[in-house]
Amino acid sequence: MYDFPASPSVGQIFQKWQWDGTAWVSSGLMGTSTIIDRIYLTGTATWNKPAGLAYAEVEGTAAGGTGAPAINVAAGTWSFGSGGGSGAWGRKMFAAADLPSSVTITVGAATTPPSNGNAAASANTTFGSLITLPGGNGGQQGSNTLTSSNSGAAGASATAAPTGVDIGAPGAPSAYCNVGISAAGSGILMLLGPSGGSPYGEGSQQVAGSGWIGVAGYGYGSGGSPAGGAGAHPLWLGGQGAPGFIRVREFYTWASPVGGEAPQDGGEYTRVNGVWRLKHQSFVPSSTGVIIPVPAAAKHAKIYGRIIWTGTGMQLAMRMSSDGTTFPATASDYVYSGQQLVTGSSGSPIKIALTTAAHIPVTDAAYSDSSSFPVMFDGHIAVNRLSSMAGGFMGSFVGYTYHTAATALAQQTLVTGYNNGGHAGISQLAALQFINIQTGTFLPQSVFAVDWVY
Repeated sequence: MYDFPASPSVGQIFQKWQWDGTAWVSSGLMGTSTIIDRIYLTGTATWNKPAGLAYAEVEGTAAGGTGAPAINVAAGTWSFGSGGGSGAWGRKMFAAADLPSSVTITVGAATTPPSNGNAAASANTTFGSLITLPGGNGGQQGSNTLTSSNSGAAGASATAAPTGVDIGAPGAPSAYCNVGISAAGSGILMLLGPSGGSPYGEGSQQVAGSGWIGVAGYGYGSGGSPAGGAGAHPLWLGGQGAPGFIRVREFYTWASPVGGEAPQDGGEYTRVNGVWRLKHQSFVPSSTGVIIPVPAAAKHAKIYGRIIWTGTGMQLAMRMSSDGTTFPATASDYVYSGQQLVTGSSGSPIKIALTTAAHIPVTDAAYSDSSSFPVMFDGHIAVNRLSSMAGGFMGSFVGYTYHTAATALAQQTLVTGYNNGGHAGISQLAALQFINIQTGTFLPQSVFAVDWVY
């Protein structure tokens, strides 16, 4: 487990974890599942079952017990106690259907070290009524006896078994403590046995000597160490038990966290407002072009790539569709204008007058007469708009082509165009459904990439 910062602010990042105000949260992918980890460390919080959850693994430990103190007594008198036991631990896998819509998580605190007497048991840690992890029991204080005598103190007892778990164990006891005359009879000696350890934190080690101040438990769930001394010392408190925690690992199938659309092969995903969304994808188009489905909730697309044709004089063109089947292609369905910059021409830049066409051009055909050089392009499309806006969807492209003639070696074409609402099926949509980039015959060395913005 991690040593998370104390008193974090909302949004604070520690390694791969981020504090959301109630838990440290991390996310990742495993095979075809999305995994979100939430670690709850103190107090009470509410876990709400997310949409699309397949199952959840809940694990944790209760806080460890606190060690008994060594009080201030007269010289020549033993004052000592035993260490605290560990908190119970456990793990349970829940199917989503077996979980309520919300669960109250309570991470019980370790007992404050007492100044005298036995240490009380630490509070339980619970996952609603589904899982209960009993808190570690406290150390027992020994009787104050003369250092010339032998004495002892019982260790903290084991806790009750955890309930509601698939696998787990009661909190471990701590060891019995002995004090008295050394074997040679020449000096006083105490053996303070180790406190209870947990799977998430080792108990304190056995200590031999004439004095020991309590040390807090290590990690999570382990017991605090005992304190002991041979009189004439200030109050030495026993060590406080280590804290507990609850960890909820949420597993999602792809069907829901992606936002309704099926996962794209080769796509990269990011979490946007609590939903996994397609962020980037790259692919080799078919020989005649590529049809790109627009993900749900996407607002903008950046489309770029390189094209190599089998012939010459080809033109890269874009069309739009509301269903992925019908792409309007009559002479007045799209409006565009822009300018061209030709490196070898004294007449450039050339202004492209506002005109209508059966597509929005991405590159110009007149300056791509060689299949030996790739055609490059970089474009933007606003794939989402307010339903009250008139007209269609805006797009802007820069295309880079090459020509073998000495007077026009290379060309950059900037085109801004839009669907002008000639087809009601597109103009009435608030968001595009599909984008089609097409032209002649692509070679397999061609590649497209799309970045989506939400």
